[in-house]
Formats: sequence, structure tokens, C-alpha cells
Amino acid sequence: MGSCYNVVKKEDEIKPQFMENGRMLLEELISTCDGKCNPMRTFSTQELQDATNNYDYQRIIFEDYNYTLYQGFFEGRRISVKTYGKIPGRLNFIPGSPFTNIAIGSQMSVHKNVLKLIGCCLETEHPILVHEFAGDSCLYNYLSTFEMSPSKLPSWKFRVKIALDIANAIAYLHNGLPKPVVHREIHPSHILLDEAFTAKLVDFSLCEVIPLGESYVKHETLSGRKGTLAPEYYAHGYVTEKTDVYSFGVLLFEILTGRFRFFKHLHGECRTAWVNSDIDHVLGIVDPPLREESIEEGIFQDFAMLALKCINDEAENRPTMIAVAKEVMRIYYSAPRN
Repeated sequence: MGSCYNVVKKEDEIKPQFMENGRMLLEELISTCDGKCNPMRTFSTQELQDATNNYDYQRIIFEDYNYTLYQGFFEGRRISVKTYGKIPGRLNFIPGSPFTNIAIGSQMSVHKNVLKLIGCCLETEHPILVHEFAGDSCLYNYLSTFEMSPSKLPSWKFRVKIALDIANAIAYLHNGLPKPVVHREIHPSHILLDEAFTAKLVDFSLCEVIPLGESYVKHETLSGRKGTLAPEYYAHGYVTEKTDVYSFGVLLFEILTGRFRFFKHLHGECRTAWVNSDIDHVLGIVDPPLREESIEEGIFQDFAMLALKCINDEAENRPTMIAVAKEVMRIYYSAPRN
């Protein structure tokens, strides 16, 4: 099937674009990572056209608001190819920078729970990213979008492992780079699952770097998905590491209940009051298949209580991602092994 990439640009058109994108990428690397970058390969437009069979629609792994992820084959190896740009038919467009994705993604590629960035193509209007291939399904595909309908998620042990994988990746994002980085878009569609249900974070285009000596960054324009945004960010534009903790808490409830946008119609004090009223009877909200497993209700309660702490309306009362990751690990090892 044809696509907007089926016209090969002439060399005199490619070179200026390559130089401009190279300049912008260098500026991003300097501002976010002090100019440091792990080694990456540069790809040509022709190489990626060939790798994806001219961006064949059947090769699409996932379409998000501002990018499409394709499966490709290059030099006998499966790869994932990410193209940026507004997708036809999508009314909502979430801004994101492929340059930020490259800069942060290259630094995060050392983490086992991040989709490794192999390289990029700078010859197109929007840079194209090339990642390792780690499966063709994301967490979103396993969640139910209907009330009272069971999800397609695996057993409890696998679910907690998914939460632990992502918690570790976010904790590293906050603490393992030269400057603290806030993801701002922790969402089921940005979590790839391989055949063993190992989770990998796949997008960093909305990341925000917190300058050294500062505790937050203020935004006039919001970016992200309604329902996952922390109150202080939604109301005032304040971005901190605790912004991610809030979004991760929403994700924990989605994993527990198996339902996407579990809190869609509940906000603020109403949301907290609802969860508190049901916390002692947590089996009423867990995904139906989990009720058939030999899991003590107290383990579900611990998981729900952690999620509740993460979505505290007051940022200072939320735990750090390191503390969250430690608690998820404790819950993971407290469940019976099959």
C-alpha cells in the first residue's frame, strides 16, 4: 500500500533537511544531556522505505496521536521504525518533539525496560527513529474499554511485573541521567510488551528536563491525556517528578482493574473518596479473571493503596518513583509463585 513516503527525495533536497535536523538535534542534546549521546547509526530514507516495504499499512504496530510505529526488516534483523506527523482522521494532536525523543531515548537505551534506540534518519521533514523490535503489541491492546468486561491481561504475577518494569524505567529517568527528566506521558499505549510480557517504555517526545537547582518547570500549554494529568499540572502547568508519579498511579489502577481510563468520570476528592470507600472490598474493583487466582485479598489491597498514594491530590504527599518501585517489588515477591 502506498504512503506519503513513496517519493524518494533528490539529493539536493535531502542535504539541507539533513543539516537543519542535525543542527536542531545538537541543540536538543546540549540542552537536555550536556551534548552527550550514546552511539547511533544514521539511516537513509531509502533504507527505511525498503525496511518497511514502503511503509506498508500491514506493517503498523501502533498508531498514536503524533506517530506511527512500523515493523521493519534491516540486514536480516527485525526493527521498529517510528515516523512522526499528524495521522489523517485524528482530531486531537498531541505535540511532541522527535529531537527530544532521540536525545532522551539515546540516554535511556541502556535500561532494559526501554525500547532501545538504534539510530535515526534526518533526511525527512520530521526525523524518523529506528528502534529494536520488542513485540507488536502494547499494554493498551490488553485493557478493556467497556465497564464490567474482563481484560486480556495475563495473570497477576505478570501484571505486577509489568508495573515493576515501568516503575524501574521511570525511576531511572528521574534519577539516572545528568538532570532529572519528567516523562509526562505515562500511558498504556507507550508500553510495549514482548512475548514474555516484559514491558518497555517506547516514547520520550514529551519529556521535560528539570534544570539543575530547580524543582519544577512551568508550562503555559498542557500536553498529555486528560485523566492522567496531575492536578497541579492540569490547573497551573507545574511539571515535577511527582507529575509522573500521579500518572503511574492511574496506570496501576488500570492494571488492577483491567480497564482503560478506569477513573475517566471521577476527579479529585470524588476519586479519592470512591477508592477509599472500596479499598476494604478491593475484590469489587479487580479485573474479574484475577478473582479466580489464589491471591490473598490483602495483596490486592496493598497494590490499590500504593496506587492511591500515587494519585494524592497534593504532590508533596506522593511517594518518589524509587519508593514506588521498591513497594511494587515487595508486592511482586509477596504473591505466590506458580
